Order: sequence, then structure tokens, then C-alpha cells
Amino acid sequence: MNVTREQIIARFTQESKGLSSAEKKNLLREILQETVLCHMKEVNLFDEMAFHGGTSLRLLHRIDRFSEDLDMSLLKANESFDLPTRMESLKKSLSESKIELEFQNKCKLGNPIKVFYINDTALLNQFKDDIGGVIDGEKVKIKFELDILPPDHQEFKLAEIKSTFSAKINAHNLETCMGQKIHAVLCRAQAYGMDIIKGRDLYDLEWYLSKKIKPNLKNLSACLNRIGPWQGLGLDVDHAWIVNEVSHSLKTKNFEAILADVRPLINVKEFERLKKEWTLNYFSISIGSLSL
Repeated sequence: MNVTREQIIARFTQESKGLSSAEKKNLLREILQETVLCHMKEVNLFDEMAFHGGTSLRLLHRIDRFSEDLDMSLLKANESFDLPTRMESLKKSLSESKIELEFQNKCKLGNPIKVFYINDTALLNQFKDDIGGVIDGEKVKIKFELDILPPDHQEFKLAEIKSTFSAKINAHNLETCMGQKIHAVLCRAQAYGMDIIKGRDLYDLEWYLSKKIKPNLKNLSACLNRIGPWQGLGLDVDHAWIVNEVSHSLKTKNFEAILADVRPLINVKEFERLKKEWTLNYFSISIGSLSL
């Protein structure tokens, strides 16, 4: 589906009714995310890459939290993959539909995670009176990340965006996504030099556990051996290892800080649920179910 500017305007106008200012900004970002994905499909980028991460849960499976990034991985590792050229074709496709977005190349030589920022100011300014609280020069930012040397044992499926902007795209299956989420829960803090767990990661993990998804252990092992405190150790993890390490990690974490991270991405009712339910014991019991 080749999404146009007029369709974006019509959809935002309809779906933003009754939302708070923050929720409207989240909605606009989400509509732009779906727009980018549909145009990626139009220019055949999903012939080479797959969608994964928290935003894939939101757009493909309708998890009850907004998300910020578009995370991709190549179907097959290719260290010479030319992302800037692909981004030019994507930008052109969007422009032909009168959607003018700013593409900022943040790729770093030698880093297998290639980054672009895809920013909007025009649509945000068009809706600023309705949204409220829009600061001069503010942008809707979408961080686009592509792993050109993804860990082994990825598993894929064809999935459909669940909205009025419909397109079938390549994505990691839920088992692979869950393994990567466990890796994020255990290792994201080390990547940023902080002893934290992001609330959004824990929220996603809760969703996987509620759906009885079992992680792709081979891909998780490959992720752990690539980045984090177990890098290069040749781990071959099992469910008991996951239960032990996640439970141990949660014991040292501040749940107030965890809740603060996820708060802007969920509605008030859902946040009140988390404040009541999220405890160390709650997650220890939930993660323990993986060993069944």
C-alpha cells in the first residue's frame, strides 16, 4: 500500500479525537512509522531485511504500548550493505506521495548497527494547534536501525501491519523476538554503561510471557555471545539459565525507575495496573514459567 500525505492527515484527524497531547504525538509517530514501513515494502526493502523489536510488537501484534524505533536486520549478513542508497530510494518514494521527511545518516564505519534518523516537522506543525504543547523547532523523530551482521539462527515469518495502512512484510517470528528481548533485558544496560532495565523492555517481556512464547534459544545464545557481559564465552543457554539470570538481574533494579521509563508510552489505566502488579515476586513467578 503506497500511503499518501492525504491518507495520513485523514487518519490522524479521525484517530486523535479525545487523546491527550502526549498521546497525539505518539499517534502521529506511529502513523509515520507505518507509512515508512509501507513505502519500504513499495521499494522492495523487505526483500533484504526483516522487522523486529518493540515497535514490531506494537504494529504487527497490537501490544498496548507505543514505541519509538524501527529496528531491522538483514535476512543474510552482508558487511558491505549500502544502506544510504536504499534510504535514498525510500525517501524518493515518500516524496512522490507528498510526504517530505528528513533523513539523517548516523551510520558509523565499523559498526554493524547502521542508523538513520527519519524526522518530520511539516505534519507536526500542521497539527500543532490540535496537539498542543508543540515547541518551535520540535520534530517527530523515528530512529531507524539496521543490523547488517545479525547473529545466527534468526527465524522469520510474513506478517501484516494491523491497521488501515496494511502491508505484509518480513519480520522475525515471536520466538526470535522474545530471545532478543531477553538479551535486551540482560544486556542493554551494559551497552550504555548504566545499571538499568528499561521499563519498555520489561513490558514487552511480560507480554511474551503472557502469550506463553518460548524464546529462540539458539539466536539468544548468539546474541549473548556477541554483545554484553557474556560476549565471546560461547554460551549455549537453556530455560533454567534464563530464569536464573533474569531473576537475579531484577533483584538489583529500581522499579520506580523502570516504571518511569514506560510511563510515556502507555495510557493511564495501564500504568495504574503496572504500579499495582509489577514487583520482583510477580516477575520471578512469570519468568519461572519458562522452565515448564
